[in-house]
This record gives sequence, structure tokens and C-alpha cells, in this order.
Amino acid sequence: MKIAFFVHGYLPWDVYGVPRHVERLGGYLVERGHQVYVITVGRPNLPKVEKPKTNLKIYRTSYVDIHSKRFRSLWSLSFYTFGSMLEASRLIKKEGIQILHGHTIQYGGLQSALVSKITSKPCVITIHGSGLDLYSEKKMPQRLKFLYWADYVICQKMSAVEKLMNWGFPKKKIIFLTEGCVDIKKFKPIESKMPKNYSVITFVGRMTAFKGPHILLEAIPHILSKNPNVVVQFVGEGELKGYLVAKAKFMGVTNRVKFLGFRNDVNEILRNSDVCVSLSPYENFTDFALLEAMATGVPVVVTDVGETKAIVKNEETGLLAKCEPKDVAEKITRILDDKELAQKLSRNERELIVNEYSLEIFGKKHEEIYRRILQK
Repeated sequence: MKIAFFVHGYLPWDVYGVPRHVERLGGYLVERGHQVYVITVGRPNLPKVEKPKTNLKIYRTSYVDIHSKRFRSLWSLSFYTFGSMLEASRLIKKEGIQILHGHTIQYGGLQSALVSKITSKPCVITIHGSGLDLYSEKKMPQRLKFLYWADYVICQKMSAVEKLMNWGFPKKKIIFLTEGCVDIKKFKPIESKMPKNYSVITFVGRMTAFKGPHILLEAIPHILSKNPNVVVQFVGEGELKGYLVAKAKFMGVTNRVKFLGFRNDVNEILRNSDVCVSLSPYENFTDFALLEAMATGVPVVVTDVGETKAIVKNEETGLLAKCEPKDVAEKITRILDDKELAQKLSRNERELIVNEYSLEIFGKKHEEIYRRILQK
């Protein structure tokens, strides 16, 4: 099969969330012998066309950058939309691409739907994570009507499924498929950890309020009061990083905190961690870093929000905590102090990811969806 992914951001410019999802799924499909095209927005200093693998081609639509941060997002979206309609449409016809797959709503889904109309190619749209949570309308907003052009809409959350159905969207077009692009060969437990005289607590993700790194920082004094030999490390970049660094200094905990920035060795970092946290005040269920930590067998502490309980069963596959520093600290301390609990969580987490959320299982489900479309 020849499949084109539409995603507004992609590696190496964008390294979190949806771009990583597309990279993993695309990599799986390439290994299976399919031809994959990633259609994304152009970026400064990146080639327009790139072919990192035999069956993988990255195509970047034309883009002219502007200095204004206020309008850059809208500017980029506009270029991507028109570039997809004009440039990507020609590419799809030229290459004989069979299926279009848009990722997110306005930043991939919209473009794939428009190109589907132009080229008469079938289209799938994945609504990632909390993509519909911000819409409170009782009827589907006009700006989302393009979803009707898709052959199928994949939802990662039941709340998205329910919202679409309440809006009268055809049930036969909805597929519920939770996130599962976890490479269980790369993210796996270490056979034996090197002994150390301190414990490591790890946060992996964007340094934004949506991901809650500030909650972990504020929990550090509570953790140190019970476990003084602790190191807390933050892996990732984002607009909150400067604030967090300054606050750590103000709190007097810089000797116990490491800001590692973006890293390519997250699997190794997780293997050498004793606890990993996922602390979004809004949603953890589709958090890549959480799934990867669980695959690695690192006991997790997760804020009890949204549909998180669908994957983290309290005291079985992790510990659920309130969105407040003191409770997060108590849950982390409990894992550090109870080795039997830590081993139980580690074992159960790994088993869950291998059996239900591995890339192989996830990839096969997508192949089935694509075949179903082509057989229509």
C-alpha cells in the first residue's frame, strides 16, 4: 500500500507527541513493505524532499517564515493548508498514493480531508488525545464539518467517540483505537541495574503547563523530607523551562534537580530511573512518555485525570495521585520505600504494554483499517 500521512510538525523540528506517533507508525509500515509519505510544513534549513529510507519519503510544503510569534502559528497553518491542496495533491497523483491519513484535527486532518476531495482518494483522520475536549457546542461546529469527508475517524478517547455520536456523526465511521506506538524492543527493562546510593525520579515531556512539570518541582521538598538521597531529572524542552530553572534555584534544590533538555537516549534514562511521573492536570491517557516508562518497567505515579484510569489501575499498573505536589510526593515516596510494591508495578506495567499497547499490535490494526478502506 501507498499511504500519505499529513502532520503539521515532524522530526527533527518537532520531536514530541503526534510527530513521534507518526514516525513510529510510519516506521512500522515501512518495515512491513508499505510505501509511506509524510507531508508536513516546510521549515528553515530543512530540505523540501527527504528520503531517509527506501520506502519512506518526507515532503515539506513551501513555507516562508515570519518574525511575529503572535501570528506565526496561523501563518504556518495557512501555508500548510494551501501547500497541501496545491503541492501535495500533485504529489499524490504522481506517486499513485492510495490512502490519506491526517493526524490531529486542523493541523493534519483538515488538510488530508481537503486533498481527499481534490484527488478522490480515501481518507482517515486520527483525533489525537484531547483533540475534541475544547469543543462544548451541542452541535458539531461548522469548522469541523470536514470530518464527514473522511472514510473513518479514529478516536483515542471514549469522550471523543461520545462527542461525535452526540453530534450525530455516523457511528459506522468511528473507530476507537487508543495510543499504542510503543517500541517494546527499544523500551524494555534493564536486566540488572548498577547499585547506587540515591534514587532517581524522572519526568519526560514538554515543559508546558499541560504536562505538569511544575507539580513535580513543587513536590521535591516533600520528597526530600522523607528521602534525602533523591535526584529529580526533567527531560524535555518548552516554554516553562526557564521558569522551572529559576524556581528550583529560588527553592534551594538545584543540587537535587537536573534539567537534561531534549535527549535521544530516553530509553536509557528510563532504565536507570526508580520512578517516572506523568502529571498533566488534564490528561495522561495518551502520554507517549508514560507508555514508554511502563514498557521499560519503571513504576509510575500519574495524576488521576481524564481517562487515565483506562490504562493505570491504582496499585496494579501504577499509583494514581491528586494534581497537587504533596500527594504526588507521598505516592513517589511510597514506591521508593516499598520495594515489593515497586517490583509488582514494574512487572504488571511491562506485561500490559506488551499485550495491549505495543507498536506491532497498533500497526496491525492500522493495516486492517487501510485494507478495509481499499476493499470498499
